[in-house]
Amino acid sequence: MEKFRPEIKDLPQTMWRVEQVVFEDHKDQITKLIKSCKLSTDYSHLGETWFIVKKDSKIVGCATIETRENLVHIQSLSVSEDMRKKGIARSLVEAIYEKCVNPGQTLIAMTLFWNNPIYRSLGFEHLDPGLKKADDVGGREKHKYCVVWGKSK
Repeated sequence: MEKFRPEIKDLPQTMWRVEQVVFEDHKDQITKLIKSCKLSTDYSHLGETWFIVKKDSKIVGCATIETRENLVHIQSLSVSEDMRKKGIARSLVEAIYEKCVNPGQTLIAMTLFWNNPIYRSLGFEHLDPGLKKADDVGGREKHKYCVVWGKSK
């Protein structure tokens, strides 16, 4: 008998409660989570608006944004390793899109390869890599290796 492997769209969607928070109030937990995902915390203090997901009292997901004119950049999208593939990143990105992106703006995500399926499944389009060089957040060198995804409102 052939085993049935459900497609992502066939799996039940879990909505997580996403909270908008002040970075300084949760700095230790957010920084620890970002570092556990092997991401840099060098620019965490520049995040304009932070979003978190908690399980019990522990932060298991976070992300922030940085806005530059008509581009809203997702930064530091992080999910605890033991909580991945449960819809937390999806919930964070959807909340950011709904709460922070105004008509005429584009939500931009610069990522390597592991988050590509998330953005594709949420209707983001693969953008011209020249965009990231022309409007890279803070001109950070690391972004020259990233794929750029965008979703306009």
